[in-house]
Amino acid sequence: MALADTAGGPVRTFGDTAAYSAASTAKLITAAAYLRLVEAGEARLDETLGNYTAAFQLKSMINSSNNDSWLLLMGRIGYQRLLQYAASIGIAYDPKDNRLAPGEVARVLTKLYAGQLLNPTNTAQLLAYMQETNNEELIPAASGPALPSITNTASLEETSMTQPFWNMAGQRMRW
Repeated sequence: MALADTAGGPVRTFGDTAAYSAASTAKLITAAAYLRLVEAGEARLDETLGNYTAAFQLKSMINSSNNDSWLLLMGRIGYQRLLQYAASIGIAYDPKDNRLAPGEVARVLTKLYAGQLLNPTNTAQLLAYMQETNNEELIPAASGPALPSITNTASLEETSMTQPFWNMAGQRMRW
């Protein structure tokens, strides 16, 4: 598990810090990489990928964890550019291996929230897509059974802790 303060400071890791099979977590990197291409004028949200626009595929990939959308977007970005984008944000990510360390995921989320990955419009849009992901099966618990499982849909009323934290959608929450 990794925790990051969105106001800055080091990422704190607990337990196993080794890279793990990133599964759908890596879709965030793909989304940010595609949106950077849009910002650079090298891609468009209204271009057709598969049977739908790139904008539809981005939303589907994040909201519904759609693997077909992910493959289409990764194909459009290209393997080398995806490697280069990951390296440019300080992440050692290879889509063929699809492994990330918890600290790397925390850094990506912190940079996204702080507006360091995308322009303000695309940052807001990607965070909104993440906030609309209301399927707890898509956001598995990162802790053991002794700790509460906190996702962007979890109920916090039953807990007794008082320290604030930030959920994946960038909202300030309290335990």
